[in-house]
Amino acid sequence: MITKERLHEHIDKLPDEMTIEEAIEKLLFISKLEERIQEADRNETVTYKEAEKQLSKWLK
Repeated sequence: MITKERLHEHIDKLPDEMTIEEAIEKLLFISKLEERIQEADRNETVTYKEAEKQLSKWLK
């Protein structure tokens, strides 16, 4: 989740002119990126090796 304050910071950095769709796309990307960073800070990630093992199981 993103705070209103962080949202305002990101909106202020957007170009002066863009479509609503472009703005939403950029803000969604930023939100997802911040979520992933928070997950990493909480050690809720998997290593490359773990991901590789999971992927090989899924592809069987």
